[in-house]
Amino acid sequence: TIDGVYVFQKNFKNGVHSQATDQARWYSVQASTSSGGFSLYSGVALQLDGENACVKNCFIGGFMQAIHAYNTHRFRIKDVLTDCVNGIEAATITDTAFIENVHQFYFGGIGYSLTSVYRRGTFISLRDQVDWVKIHKCFAYGSPTGVYLDDINGATISDSGFDSNGAETTDWSGIHAEGATSDLMVSNCKITYRQHGVYINVGTGNTITLSGLETTECVTTGVYVEEGNVTVLGGIIDGGSGGSDTGVNNNGTVNVICVGTSFRDNNADTAGLVTRYGHGQIYFPATQNASSGVNVLD
Repeated sequence: TIDGVYVFQKNFKNGVHSQATDQARWYSVQASTSSGGFSLYSGVALQLDGENACVKNCFIGGFMQAIHAYNTHRFRIKDVLTDCVNGIEAATITDTAFIENVHQFYFGGIGYSLTSVYRRGTFISLRDQVDWVKIHKCFAYGSPTGVYLDDINGATISDSGFDSNGAETTDWSGIHAEGATSDLMVSNCKITYRQHGVYINVGTGNTITLSGLETTECVTTGVYVEEGNVTVLGGIIDGGSGGSDTGVNNNGTVNVICVGTSFRDNNADTAGLVTRYGHGQIYFPATQNASSGVNVLD
């Protein structure tokens, strides 16, 4: 167990930036650049091996990767602050792991413009059969991918958020699920300023459930399904200006059902391949009127 430790890469300094608050007592000696220049962010802070590893109440800053876990079962990461290009990566975990209250933020960029401090990596990356992982009350700002899942079984992502300021969105997603990922449950999460709020391409027959999801200002789609069986329960899906509320690629094998979900802007679904039951409130744009031919079927 690692408890209550500050883990700084050598190019981080422990001090107070001239524009920092009293609560922010760390910053990088290198100002991040809009082109993603992180030449001083390098290495892996913590490598978890063996069984039942635990990291809690820590701050990790200045690394290319904050935490890497491979073949270490039942690991727990809790109450951790990170400022690294990538947050947590885990692979081949065949017993339940827990990631709770982990907060990725540009602590090292306080005082710099928001567009210059993106951490151009992935907040949480899970691949190669990480089974039944629980991600709870986590948050990331400015990471292009919030949670990436590839060949993951039975994961739960709950009460978490993935935010940015919208200056960049291309290829950004809050949750990205692919490979043979199945039985994924996403509940009560909020995602803003992405190309796709949730991107799903998990193959035929694999199931994803999105419950209480809120997506806002996702410029292409709130939920995009390339392939897979997806159920959306409740929540508010907003594709943002010019985006679709729920997008479906009709070249894949898809089955998308929305139950009691509110859709802002009333943007059309791609190819109309989404079945909606029991709508919540539908938000119509100001230019919409009865002569526009709106059909609402419950």
